[in-house]
Amino acid sequence: AGERSFSIRLEGEIKESNLDVSSEVGKFTALEKTYRYIPVIDGVLDIHFECDLYGNGYEAAGPFLNGLSIAQTIGLGVNNKEIPLLFYIGDLFPNPFNGYINIPVYTETSMNATIDIIDLQGKRVDILIDNKPIYKGQNIQWNSNNFSSGIYFVRMQTEKDLQLKKMSLIK
Repeated sequence: AGERSFSIRLEGEIKESNLDVSSEVGKFTALEKTYRYIPVIDGVLDIHFECDLYGNGYEAAGPFLNGLSIAQTIGLGVNNKEIPLLFYIGDLFPNPFNGYINIPVYTETSMNATIDIIDLQGKRVDILIDNKPIYKGQNIQWNSNNFSSGIYFVRMQTEKDLQLKKMSLIK
Protein backbone atom coordinates (compact mmCIF):
# COMPACT_ATOMS: atom_id res chain seq x y z
CA ALA A 1 0.00 0.00 0.00
CA GLY A 2 1.18 3.49 -0.84
CA GLU A 3 3.94 2.22 -3.13
CA ARG A 4 2.18 1.69 -6.45
CA SER A 5 -0.77 3.47 -8.05
CA PHE A 6 -2.14 3.80 -11.54
CA SER A 7 -4.77 5.52 -13.63
CA ILE A 8 -7.37 3.82 -15.80
CA ARG A 9 -8.15 5.32 -19.20
CA LEU A 10 -11.10 3.97 -21.23
CA GLU A 11 -11.49 5.08 -24.85
CA GLY A 12 -9.12 7.98 -24.19
CA GLU A 13 -10.94 9.31 -21.11
CA ILE A 14 -9.47 8.98 -17.61
CA LYS A 15 -11.93 7.11 -15.36
CA GLU A 16 -9.68 6.66 -12.31
CA SER A 17 -6.60 8.54 -11.14
CA ASN A 18 -4.01 7.50 -8.57
CA LEU A 19 -5.72 4.19 -7.83
CA ASP A 20 -3.86 2.25 -5.14
CA VAL A 21 -5.57 -1.15 -4.98
CA SER A 22 -3.57 -2.32 -1.96
CA SER A 23 -4.61 0.77 0.02
CA GLU A 24 -8.27 0.29 -0.90
CA VAL A 25 -8.78 -3.45 -0.35
CA GLY A 26 -5.54 -4.94 0.89
CA LYS A 27 -2.83 -7.05 -0.65
CA PHE A 28 -4.79 -10.29 -1.23
CA THR A 29 -8.25 -8.98 -2.17
CA ALA A 30 -9.62 -8.21 -5.60
CA LEU A 31 -11.00 -4.76 -6.32
CA GLU A 32 -14.08 -4.57 -8.51
CA LYS A 33 -14.67 -1.46 -10.62
CA THR A 34 -17.66 -0.95 -12.91
CA TYR A 35 -17.87 1.67 -15.65
CA ARG A 36 -21.11 2.21 -17.50
CA TYR A 37 -21.87 3.55 -20.96
CA ILE A 38 -18.45 3.55 -22.55
CA PRO A 39 -19.01 4.31 -26.25
CA VAL A 40 -16.77 2.23 -28.51
CA ILE A 41 -16.71 3.93 -31.90
CA ASP A 42 -14.24 1.71 -33.77
CA GLY A 43 -15.35 -1.69 -32.41
CA VAL A 44 -12.30 -2.09 -30.11
CA LEU A 45 -12.49 -1.18 -26.43
CA ASP A 46 -9.27 0.67 -25.59
CA ILE A 47 -8.18 0.22 -21.96
CA HIS A 48 -4.93 1.79 -20.76
CA PHE A 49 -3.41 1.43 -17.31
CA GLU A 50 -0.99 4.25 -16.63
CA CYS A 51 1.31 3.29 -13.80
CA ASP A 52 3.11 5.48 -11.29
CA LEU A 53 6.14 3.43 -10.26
CA TYR A 54 7.86 3.66 -6.92
CA GLY A 55 10.87 1.78 -5.60
CA ASN A 56 13.20 -0.67 -7.30
CA GLY A 57 13.03 -4.26 -8.38
CA TYR A 58 10.15 -6.62 -8.94
CA GLU A 59 7.76 -4.70 -6.65
CA ALA A 60 8.04 -1.59 -8.86
CA ALA A 61 7.08 -3.43 -12.06
CA GLY A 62 3.65 -1.83 -12.15
CA PRO A 63 0.14 -2.98 -11.36
CA PHE A 64 -0.58 -6.67 -11.75
CA LEU A 65 -3.95 -7.32 -13.31
CA ASN A 66 -5.56 -10.71 -12.89
CA GLY A 67 -9.13 -11.70 -13.67
CA LEU A 68 -9.93 -8.71 -15.86
CA SER A 69 -13.55 -9.22 -16.89
CA ILE A 70 -15.46 -7.16 -19.43
CA ALA A 71 -19.21 -7.72 -19.53
CA GLN A 72 -21.09 -6.19 -22.44
CA THR A 73 -24.62 -5.53 -21.26
CA ILE A 74 -26.02 -3.98 -24.45
CA GLY A 75 -24.53 -2.76 -27.64
CA LEU A 76 -22.93 -4.48 -30.58
CA GLY A 77 -25.38 -7.40 -30.72
CA VAL A 78 -28.94 -7.55 -32.01
CA ASN A 79 -31.54 -7.00 -29.33
CA ASN A 80 -35.12 -7.79 -30.23
CA LYS A 81 -36.60 -6.04 -27.22
CA GLU A 82 -37.90 -2.54 -27.67
CA ILE A 83 -36.22 -0.23 -25.18
CA PRO A 84 -38.22 2.90 -24.45
CA LEU A 85 -36.22 6.00 -25.25
CA LEU A 86 -36.21 8.81 -22.72
CA PHE A 87 -34.37 11.01 -25.22
CA TYR A 88 -33.08 10.97 -28.76
CA ILE A 89 -31.06 13.02 -31.20
CA GLY A 90 -33.05 14.01 -34.28
CA ASP A 91 -31.77 14.27 -37.84
CA LEU A 92 -28.70 16.50 -37.99
CA PHE A 93 -28.91 19.20 -40.62
CA PRO A 94 -27.29 20.03 -42.89
CA ASN A 95 -25.23 16.87 -42.99
CA PRO A 96 -22.61 16.95 -44.49
CA PHE A 97 -21.95 20.48 -43.28
CA ASN A 98 -19.44 23.31 -43.25
CA GLY A 99 -19.39 25.76 -40.36
CA TYR A 100 -22.53 25.13 -38.31
CA ILE A 101 -24.67 22.04 -37.84
CA ASN A 102 -28.06 21.91 -36.13
CA ILE A 103 -28.52 19.18 -33.54
CA PRO A 104 -32.18 18.69 -32.52
CA VAL A 105 -32.60 16.84 -29.22
CA TYR A 106 -35.84 15.58 -27.73
CA THR A 107 -36.65 14.29 -24.26
CA GLU A 108 -39.79 12.83 -22.71
CA THR A 109 -39.19 14.88 -19.56
CA SER A 110 -36.68 17.51 -18.50
CA MET A 111 -33.41 15.83 -17.62
CA ASN A 112 -29.75 16.59 -17.13
CA ALA A 113 -27.58 15.59 -20.07
CA THR A 114 -24.13 16.04 -21.49
CA ILE A 115 -23.81 16.69 -25.21
CA ASP A 116 -20.35 16.60 -26.71
CA ILE A 117 -18.52 16.02 -29.97
CA ILE A 118 -16.14 13.10 -30.40
CA ASP A 119 -13.81 12.16 -33.23
CA LEU A 120 -13.30 8.77 -34.89
CA GLN A 121 -10.89 7.70 -32.15
CA GLY A 122 -13.58 8.35 -29.53
CA LYS A 123 -11.78 11.38 -28.08
CA ARG A 124 -13.85 14.32 -26.94
CA VAL A 125 -13.01 17.34 -29.07
CA ASP A 126 -15.72 19.75 -27.91
CA ILE A 127 -18.43 19.94 -25.26
CA LEU A 128 -21.73 21.68 -26.00
CA ILE A 129 -23.70 21.00 -22.80
CA ASP A 130 -22.10 19.71 -19.60
CA ASN A 131 -24.64 17.93 -17.36
CA LYS A 132 -27.26 20.67 -17.66
CA PRO A 133 -31.04 20.40 -18.04
CA ILE A 134 -32.42 19.58 -21.47
CA TYR A 135 -36.05 20.42 -22.03
CA LYS A 136 -38.51 18.47 -24.18
CA GLY A 137 -37.26 19.82 -27.49
CA GLN A 138 -34.19 21.91 -28.19
CA ASN A 139 -32.04 22.74 -31.17
CA ILE A 140 -28.33 23.02 -30.44
CA GLN A 141 -25.78 24.33 -32.92
CA TRP A 142 -22.17 23.27 -33.18
CA ASN A 143 -19.69 25.78 -34.61
CA SER A 144 -17.01 23.69 -36.31
CA ASN A 145 -14.89 26.58 -37.60
CA ASN A 146 -11.91 25.54 -35.43
CA PHE A 147 -12.00 21.90 -36.55
CA SER A 148 -10.68 20.11 -39.62
CA SER A 149 -12.69 18.14 -42.15
CA GLY A 150 -13.65 14.63 -41.13
CA ILE A 151 -16.19 12.35 -39.52
CA TYR A 152 -17.39 13.32 -36.04
CA PHE A 153 -20.11 12.08 -33.71
CA VAL A 154 -22.44 14.03 -31.49
CA ARG A 155 -22.91 12.14 -28.22
CA MET A 156 -25.81 12.76 -25.85
CA GLN A 157 -25.45 11.08 -22.48
CA THR A 158 -27.61 10.98 -19.38
CA GLU A 159 -27.20 9.05 -16.17
CA LYS A 160 -29.04 6.09 -17.72
CA ASP A 161 -28.47 6.14 -21.47
CA LEU A 162 -26.28 7.24 -24.35
CA GLN A 163 -26.89 8.00 -28.03
CA LEU A 164 -24.56 8.85 -30.92
CA LYS A 165 -25.17 10.42 -34.34
CA LYS A 166 -22.62 10.60 -37.14
CA MET A 167 -21.84 13.82 -39.01
CA SER A 168 -19.48 14.79 -41.82
CA LEU A 169 -17.58 18.07 -41.73
CA ILE A 170 -16.42 19.15 -45.19
CA LYS A 171 -14.35 22.31 -45.62
